[in-house]
Amino acid sequence: DDRGRRIMWAWIRNGVDEEKIRESDWSGTLSLPRVLWLGEDRTLRMAPPEELEQLRYAPVRVGPMTIAEEAEFPWEDVAGRDLELEIEMSSDNATAFGLHVCRSPDGEERTSIYYDSDEEKLCIDTRKSGSDRGPLSVEGGPFKLCSGESLRLRVFIDRSIVEVFVNDRQAVMRRIYPMRSDSMGVAFFSRGGPASVHRASAWKMGPSNPW
Repeated sequence: DDRGRRIMWAWIRNGVDEEKIRESDWSGTLSLPRVLWLGEDRTLRMAPPEELEQLRYAPVRVGPMTIAEEAEFPWEDVAGRDLELEIEMSSDNATAFGLHVCRSPDGEERTSIYYDSDEEKLCIDTRKSGSDRGPLSVEGGPFKLCSGESLRLRVFIDRSIVEVFVNDRQAVMRRIYPMRSDSMGVAFFSRGGPASVHRASAWKMGPSNPW
């Protein structure tokens, strides 16, 4: 662009079979833009452009706090399907830690975003996300935390789309179709050991085109 940034858009498919795509007469949508650059180690880096921060309103912040092993901690003041979240977490021995979004109050319907330390992946689990109009599976992108490095998640929830950026090194995205009207919540969780939430910020996300 005119600032010398290299910006790309990805394409988010419906995630359903070809027959259903033909029946619906549409197939996917553009992702959020992402800025690409080379890190000092010459590996690819990626992050949402700073212009997206103009969509933020109604900020909520929480932390620091500890999430006990095999526990969930609902973020009581945050709910919706038009959210931006910034989370910094860490754990010395948890096998998986992160957060649930689009979560029903009883936790039966939810989409899970987490770091899997055994598989060394950033994962999105949509097996309990709702309708099978979207894929019901666990999808992960290769990602490994370095020694002493915190997990820094940037999460965008836009109705049926969840996009996640982590530590400027990986991004994953999925289509989800919650069935329950109360699947709006956010909760932190940890498995296999406790995890620390160093800081967490949330904003409602306004439309980029209000017309």
